[in-house]
Amino acid sequence: MRVWAGILVLVAGVAQAGAPEPIEYIPGLKKERFDNGETLLVKFQTEWSPTSARQEEILNEIMAEDPSYAQKLTFVTVDYDTYGKSRMAERLRVTRHGTLLIMRGGEVVERLEASIDKRELKALLDTVE
Repeated sequence: MRVWAGILVLVAGVAQAGAPEPIEYIPGLKKERFDNGETLLVKFQTEWSPTSARQEEILNEIMAEDPSYAQKLTFVTVDYDTYGKSRMAERLRVTRHGTLLIMRGGEVVERLEASIDKRELKALLDTVE
């Protein structure tokens, strides 16, 4: 199993909190999910990063406290080690792992980079209608 094994930790934790299973980014997903009007939480992460692990823990806490985010967002995980230097990451101006994006209709509407502050992560999720 590729690098996704580490990313699946987010799947397990968020799913327990009532959130939908995150979608793992693969080429072609942009046309299927990014451009169709869905509101996405896109998380650029690595399996080795303490920042990614802490963001996962905090997101799990927030989702446990308010599962309604699960109805508002589609969760997408992107392996930064694989796609961090891709044209997609370049277009989205992602330069580091730990970047969280709120996207709607293929456009970034909010961004948070490498934060492990629960208030900041919750404020990012609160921007979703």
